[in-house]
Amino acid sequence: MELRIVGSSSKGNGYLLEAENGDQLLIEAGCHLREYQDVGHLKRSRARGMIVSHEHGDHCKYVREFTSAGIDVLSTSAVKENNRYGVTAVEHGKTYHLGDFAVTPLSVEHDVECFAYLVHHPEMGTLMFATDCWNLHQVVKGVAHYLIEANYQDDILDEAVRGGRTVASQADRIRLSHMSLKHCIEYLKMCEADKTARTITLIHASGRHLDKKHAELAVAGQTGVATWVAKQGLEIVLM
Repeated sequence: MELRIVGSSSKGNGYLLEAENGDQLLIEAGCHLREYQDVGHLKRSRARGMIVSHEHGDHCKYVREFTSAGIDVLSTSAVKENNRYGVTAVEHGKTYHLGDFAVTPLSVEHDVECFAYLVHHPEMGTLMFATDCWNLHQVVKGVAHYLIEANYQDDILDEAVRGGRTVASQADRIRLSHMSLKHCIEYLKMCEADKTARTITLIHASGRHLDKKHAELAVAGQTGVATWVAKQGLEIVLM
C-alpha cells in the first residue's frame, strides 16, 4: 500500500491510498481532481471511493468534481445536503466497504459534525485518519498506521497571540477545533501506538503555530515510530 499526500493545510487537504492491485481510496476533497491526478496519480477507473471528514471548504470544496467523475463519496449529512448526488451520509461506528477497503467512521469533536475514519485493508492492516478534531472519544488499539492531526503547539500559539500575529479569538477557535501536538502525543500513547504502529504521518500542520521538525522528533521520540509531517508530494509505503 502506498500513501500519497496531495495537500495537507488550510489551503486544501487530500490524501490517496493505492493498493498493489491499483485500487485507490481518496481521503478528503479539499484539492482539485486535477491535483489528485498530477500529485496523487489518481486513476478514476481504479478509484473505489472517497471519504470526507466534514463540510469545511479545505476538506470538501471539490466534492462535486469527484462525484461528477463517478467517484462515490462518504461523508457527513451536511456534505450530503450541500451536494446531494453521489454522497452517502455515514453513521458513527458503521462499517462501509469500498472495494477491499473497509472504512468505519468515528465521531470527533470539532465545531461542526466531523468524522475520523478507521480504514482497513489486508495489505496494511488498519489506518486511522483523524483531522480537525480537538478531541477523540474513542481509544483505538491495534492501529498500524496513523494519519493524524498535529495542528499547533501551545507555546508557539501563545507567543503568536502575545506578538499580535494571531488574534486571541482565532487562537481560541483553534484550541476548540483542532488537535495540538501535545494532545496528539497523549492520544497516541493512550492507543499504545508504540506497540502496534508502523508509521505516523502528522497532518494539517499550521505553518505559523507548529515547528514541524520538532513535531516529527517529539512524536517519534515518544512512540519509537517513524514519523513524518505531511507535505504535498510525500509518498510513504504502508506495510
